[in-house]
Amino acid sequence: NMSGMAALESIAGALCPAGRKRQTLIAGSGPCAQQLISILSHIKRPWQPLKVQALKPVTGKQLARALADVPDIQTVYLEHVDPATGIVNPVEELAGLAHDAGKTVIVDARYSLGAVPLDLSSAHIDATIAVPWSAIGAVPGVSSVLPVGGGVSVSCGIFVLANQ
Repeated sequence: NMSGMAALESIAGALCPAGRKRQTLIAGSGPCAQQLISILSHIKRPWQPLKVQALKPVTGKQLARALADVPDIQTVYLEHVDPATGIVNPVEELAGLAHDAGKTVIVDARYSLGAVPLDLSSAHIDATIAVPWSAIGAVPGVSSVLPVGGGVSVSCGIFVLANQ
C-alpha cells in the first residue's frame, strides 16, 4: 500500500493548497480519507471534513451545502469507494458540483479501479489516484496519478500515467 500512499502524498502536495484561507474539503470517512487527513496535517495544509451520515454515500446536497458554508475551500477530495464499508460515492455528480463551484477536484480511486465504473472523460475531475493491484489484482508497487487537463504535473517517484 506504500505506492498508493506515495501517490496520495504527491497529489496532496501538488493540489491541496497551503494557507489558512485555502482549505481542502475531504468528502469521505474511510481509510483513504484518513490517510489524506494524516498527510495534510503533517505537511501543514488546512482541511475540512464533510459531515456525512454513517454508512451512507456522500450526496450532492451535502457537498453543495459545505461549499456554500465554507468559502475558503479550494480543493475537494472525493473517495470513490470506501474500502472499509464498500460504500460507492457518486463522484461524477459530486465532481460536477465542485467543478461548477470553481474547485479543484481530486478523486481517490485506489480501491475501485477496475471494479466500479468511473468515467474520467466526462467527469470534471482534475486528478485521479489509482492503484492496479487492489481490485484488478495486478502486481503491487505501482500506482498512478492521472492529472486531467493542462498545467498539472505530478510525479510520485514510482509511476505516473498522465492523461493530457
